[in-house]
Amino acid sequence: MKRTLQRVLGVFGYQLARKNQVVTTRFGADLCADINRLRSNPDFAGRLGKNDIRTVFDVGANEGLQSLAFVRAFPAAVVHAFEPVPDTFRKLEEATRDQPRIRRVSSALGDHEGELTLHLFDGSVYSTAVSAHALMSATGSGRRIAVPVETCDAYCRRHGISHIDLLKIDTEGFDLHVLRGAEQMLRGGHVTFVYFEFFRVAAVDAAEQGGILMDVHAFLTACGYRPVTFYTDYISPKHTGGVYNALYMVWREPAKV
Repeated sequence: MKRTLQRVLGVFGYQLARKNQVVTTRFGADLCADINRLRSNPDFAGRLGKNDIRTVFDVGANEGLQSLAFVRAFPAAVVHAFEPVPDTFRKLEEATRDQPRIRRVSSALGDHEGELTLHLFDGSVYSTAVSAHALMSATGSGRRIAVPVETCDAYCRRHGISHIDLLKIDTEGFDLHVLRGAEQMLRGGHVTFVYFEFFRVAAVDAAEQGGILMDVHAFLTACGYRPVTFYTDYISPKHTGGVYNALYMVWREPAKV
């Protein structure tokens, strides 16, 4: 009976796990599971190169939930958690204080060094450095603050980091700026996986300044990356925007045997 059920579930992309839990074998449901499946797949091993997940950048770490998930999913990983909003950073410190593999950084990452103006909203997850995107305009923010910002490339040089296994970005429309600040690492193939947030596939309004998938796609493919899968968090009932995430991976020539 169990074998029959496994075969039926397999047709639809699911499998029966321990304790009779049903889990999906399709991509696009669980980021960490998707990454681990790609790493263990011999068809992609040559493309990915370095196989272990040892260095993770959580850019826009908020209160640390995703950083903690990375630590659980990748036992050898050190997570660099970047959170520039002071009040939110204190919550991040509190939530992760017992986790030595999370390095907390009270700074933003972007495409320049110095200061960055953030527009703050009631919910800390909505803080953004762009004036307008598909879901939000800075005119509705409660206040603005200046926070320190540096590029990913500069941070890596300063800390002697030669490879990032996973670069996760959740910066409310500022993701492309973060990627531009990591261009040297990306073009050198020194980032294995890139995970970022977007709000529309293509812009429908010239005033929109961030969160456009095609802009990020063009940048990443030019750096030698390919899309893997997409994740849906929210679909707007009012317009064509939503909250989505995308996983890309480096696409290098496999090593010759």
